[in-house]
Amino acid sequence: MHTKLVTLSPLGSYFFGGENGFGQGVNQNYFVSSLHFPQQTSLLGMLRFELLKSDGGSFDASKGEVIPGGNAAKLIGTAGFDADHDTGFGIINCLSPVFLISPDGIPFHYAPPVIPDNAQGAGLLKRTLTGHKLEANNLLTGNVFKEGALLSDNTGAVYDGKRPFKDLLRSGHHGDLPMFFESGVTENGVFIAETTAGNRKNYDGGTDESGFYKQNRYSLVEGWRFAVLLSLNDSLPAEFGTSRLVQLGAEKSTFLLEISDLPDLYSVVPAGDNFFDDFGTLFGYQKDADPKGEQLILLSDAWLPGPMSIHPYFEVSSTVSFRHLTTHLTDPNQLWSGNSEPKSIRYNLYKRGSVFWSTQADTIANEFHSVRSFRRIGYNYCITI
Repeated sequence: MHTKLVTLSPLGSYFFGGENGFGQGVNQNYFVSSLHFPQQTSLLGMLRFELLKSDGGSFDASKGEVIPGGNAAKLIGTAGFDADHDTGFGIINCLSPVFLISPDGIPFHYAPPVIPDNAQGAGLLKRTLTGHKLEANNLLTGNVFKEGALLSDNTGAVYDGKRPFKDLLRSGHHGDLPMFFESGVTENGVFIAETTAGNRKNYDGGTDESGFYKQNRYSLVEGWRFAVLLSLNDSLPAEFGTSRLVQLGAEKSTFLLEISDLPDLYSVVPAGDNFFDDFGTLFGYQKDADPKGEQLILLSDAWLPGPMSIHPYFEVSSTVSFRHLTTHLTDPNQLWSGNSEPKSIRYNLYKRGSVFWSTQADTIANEFHSVRSFRRIGYNYCITI
């Protein structure tokens, strides 16, 4: 097996909808907001499709059809992601969680929530929750209540339960950065929010009063890219090349895909049988020598088939809904888009950056890691500190 670095540079703004689209009828929405990062299944599907397109003996691009008796199954596997089965996808062994790369090549990830530097009570580094001490470390968590009262330190400073968390991007090779860039407000930042509003016309060209919409999209500051590590168990087709334009997301936004051998910086993350070990070291996290570390941080969105066997005594978390297409190659004579079934059931995933405190954080981490089908495509990555 060998590993490649895949980067995706958006050529303009993009919209990653997930389940959040305009819809129709009773499912129609008038306001939709893009996800910040592409879903792992979207990345997998795009890579499989681009692999097919790069092999003229497997795919007829003029017809959009898989060629019967060709090399398609060997190249991309006979099926896409299936939550109930852990298998590779042809020459694709596994994907890492998606992350960001700065213009100078430094990897960043979405950091756990922290309170603003100038927040009242930001100096409070230790407090008691249900009898457990949360010691001072590099993670400050706000919005903490106990028995209906705000926690305070001995200076009388308090945490404001209505104060929003500060979104940051973190790297072990650079200081934290604000997640969002606003001209005249932040010197740094990466994501640029763009809002559009309008009215969709009906088929007669007239105004449709039910067609008013508002949409939040994003772009990245120039030079920033999405990235993913790609573990392969065979060589890419020669026709795949090192760069190509691809489409990704609900509205088929255009990205420049570039693929290369791993720079030295990424050699600390070896590919295992279905995941990348020590992925957190890319962002400055050191593997905890003490397996009793009490903080568990999600480096990706993550799913469990049931409740945690050991409930954390405190957590700062949120969820994100997730569905995926069920694709297969049962009928190679169909269009590529025809080799799919209705979307999967809805999953509720813990969102990347969620933090859990437990005296048995390692046990919870093992539960996330045991969902191998999700971990293979870049979900269920976590680290204890």
